[in-house]
Amino acid sequence: MDSLTDIGTITHDILKEHFSLQPARLKRPFPLRPIRMLGMLRFDGHAYCSDLFLRALIMKSSFLGRGGCSIFLCPRPEYHLPIFTTEAFFLGKKIVFLVDVQQAFVGGSHDNAVFFEGLRAIRSRYPELLVNPRIPKGKIAELFSPASCYVTLVNEQADRGLDMYREYLDAYSSLVSPAQPVAEDRRETARKDFETYVDVMINHDPAMKNAYLCFGKEGGRRWALNLFYDR
Repeated sequence: MDSLTDIGTITHDILKEHFSLQPARLKRPFPLRPIRMLGMLRFDGHAYCSDLFLRALIMKSSFLGRGGCSIFLCPRPEYHLPIFTTEAFFLGKKIVFLVDVQQAFVGGSHDNAVFFEGLRAIRSRYPELLVNPRIPKGKIAELFSPASCYVTLVNEQADRGLDMYREYLDAYSSLVSPAQPVAEDRRETARKDFETYVDVMINHDPAMKNAYLCFGKEGGRRWALNLFYDR
């Protein structure tokens, strides 16, 4: 039976089925073992792009017997669509699990109200997964949607966690599949909103500390900008 440990493979199969994707050329291609980490940390996975997606990323990490998987589906700015993000880190008997669809701007009202209501309805069907919530802190918290699920699970909940993830991904795929770029008179607003999102992620995401450890501060910034935003 599939569980959260299979989330990378499952996501890859779903994306290839529903979207036309081309392999992206990363400046630091997978597999990757940062020299600064003495080969103990390994990144592997798949990075894609398309007419719709600036980046569709499935990245697995492993360090001293512990592993994780990051999913990042980022539409191109001209579509002005929210961004799908998931993290699953396997820490012995516990799993840190995040699934969210984040708006590409800070502090504004949410578009796609019906879509987010649907995500909240999905989340409400999994009350047992919400018992141990994690609270995002700082500027990064402004990017979390009202439908976010950021929790600590025990291993026995991995199957249900995957079920919730599948429902979120299905809903997101249905939202973005028919999308078209916004009208020309809205493109500049969409671009500025996206740049705000990128700025917050690069400058305030606690995970950037890991990038700095691997590649140094400037190298870590360049790696993250290329990995997630094709820069």
